[in-house]
Amino acid sequence: MPSTLPHPTGPLTGITVVASTVQIAGNFAGMLLGLYGAKVIHVEAPQGSDPVRALHGPDKSVNGASLWQKFVHANMLQVTVNLKHERGKEVFRRLLRGADVFLESNRPGVMDRLGFPDDELRRDHAALVITHISGYGRTGPLSQRPGYGTALGALSGYPNINGHPETGPTFVQSSFEDLLSGWAASHATLAALVHARASGEGAIIDTSLFEPVFFTLMADVMMAYQRLGHLPSLHGNTLDYAAPRGVYPSRDGRSLALSASSQPVWEHLAKAIGRPDLISDPRFLDNAARVANSAALDALLRPWFLSRDAAEILRILGDPGVGVPCEPILTAAEITEHPHYQARESFKLVPDAEIGELLMPSAPARISTGGEVVFAGQPAGLHTEDVLRGLGYSPDEIAALQREGAV
Repeated sequence: MPSTLPHPTGPLTGITVVASTVQIAGNFAGMLLGLYGAKVIHVEAPQGSDPVRALHGPDKSVNGASLWQKFVHANMLQVTVNLKHERGKEVFRRLLRGADVFLESNRPGVMDRLGFPDDELRRDHAALVITHISGYGRTGPLSQRPGYGTALGALSGYPNINGHPETGPTFVQSSFEDLLSGWAASHATLAALVHARASGEGAIIDTSLFEPVFFTLMADVMMAYQRLGHLPSLHGNTLDYAAPRGVYPSRDGRSLALSASSQPVWEHLAKAIGRPDLISDPRFLDNAARVANSAALDALLRPWFLSRDAAEILRILGDPGVGVPCEPILTAAEITEHPHYQARESFKLVPDAEIGELLMPSAPARISTGGEVVFAGQPAGLHTEDVLRGLGYSPDEIAALQREGAV
């Protein structure tokens, strides 16, 4: 690694990951491992073939560089290898011989056709953890379909529980499915690594884009359908199992998110808004009653919010003797100035040679032994020569590989 870039450190220091990953899901899985100190070597074709580099837009690129790429390639060494070239294949095999994890997110069968089937990799390296990420997974009748998050989100069913009755099923406005799949894949990879370290036996992990979403958001929905024949309807910002819960506008135009479904918190809320009588109202006696009468409850709460500015509402509900969870929905500008974010160092400025300093999130779970973003995603192939030297290639051999188009 060039000396101008710091080394990621953390509890995964000493773990090496080779990542033949594209787009967001696979790269995010690799980034999460690199966040906590793993050495992650991202491999793509010469000149850069990862489509995440082309995820541009008026608000998603700076100086021609994709901000998505800057995020999901963070802490990853950038190496180019031509896996269709015989000498490129040999370079890749050398990389894998020193790896603890092989992470790939191509369509099922691509790595097999390139000459890197699982059984061969496991035969050469029994403790290797092989993590696959694909749209539909590696088995089943849809496994060969190309998969993007929007289509896989639809397959998971979650848009049917997200949205307003007036507008219909709604997708989250981010690459939610890809990111959740990356979380699941990195989690499974860590579990397999623990087993491999204890037993010497590696593992093969099969991760789809739809099942992590299905597992996380649809478990209660599926159980309710199986046991009760119940299909949920769209509730906007409310829930069909907890009340009160929603978004309420204040007098000065702020949107405030409120959740007060547990009995003690509900009773504190009723007293705070000057309506202690609601506690004994049969319609609101417990959570089940409040859910059944959520429209009536909402009609009582909304005027109280509309008659006050946000600051007053937050002061009343945030009083230590009240303790009702309520927060304004923040903009990115407000987040950068928020004292709690600043106190927890939830983001940091990361220098970047291509586009200057970037405000990037800190590790979402803090580990006392380390873990942070130390550099943003880098240009394709920036670390190729350094990594090849680490594999034992001489400068002349590297130059020959480059002339031949192998790297």
